[in-house]
Amino acid sequence: MGWRPYLWRGALRLMPGYWGDLVVTAMVVAPWSAALRGTAYDWGEAWSYVVRNSFLVTTQTGIGDTPSGVAYAGLWNAPLWSLPSEAGACMLSGLLVALPGFGARAAAGLSAALGGWVLVLFAISPSGTVDAELPGCGVLRRGCAPVVPARPAFEQRWGRGRGGCGRRRGVVPGPASLSRGDPLPLAFLLLWLGARLPVRIGVRNDISYGMYVHAFPLQQLLVIAGVATWLGPL
Repeated sequence: MGWRPYLWRGALRLMPGYWGDLVVTAMVVAPWSAALRGTAYDWGEAWSYVVRNSFLVTTQTGIGDTPSGVAYAGLWNAPLWSLPSEAGACMLSGLLVALPGFGARAAAGLSAALGGWVLVLFAISPSGTVDAELPGCGVLRRGCAPVVPARPAFEQRWGRGRGGCGRRRGVVPGPASLSRGDPLPLAFLLLWLGARLPVRIGVRNDISYGMYVHAFPLQQLLVIAGVATWLGPL
């Protein structure tokens, strides 16, 4: 597709759910938390939260005195920090795919280079490890995005082949490797399962994104409501 429909679809994937989360947080979750604590709620700050954060960059983290009494006081939605980089990765992937001659071979080379970069981070880390959140998400969002042109080969060789990639190719390691927190095999395993399993949930609607943007404020609300004291981590 051309650049205009590509960017339009990317905006439709990110922005409506993001705006919906801002509104739900400011107009439902945050005032509910204030009511539970018996404090007044600043509706002017609520509208400011929606307007100031509406361009995908969080410039206002809290609303008045909310949230309070939680480990992350004054912060309603920490994971939103990643969405600007998500949008940037979307644009970068579009630019790469639009380059003349950028096909499956170039995509594989670029992905291998990015994967190698993560391995270098592991090697040079003083503690011998790297925060799994950044390499895992980085490889999955940015490193694997250029593999899209190679999708037919991926499905033919690893996604639908007899025995799958785990047994025939030896690409996906066993649970012992995954238990050490290595994000690279886990990222590949998730991609392979997505192509292999006949699960239809989320095919037409990306429910994982809704869970991502709504999880943190709802977790904050559960803590404020005292649910954590009797339910625990569940």
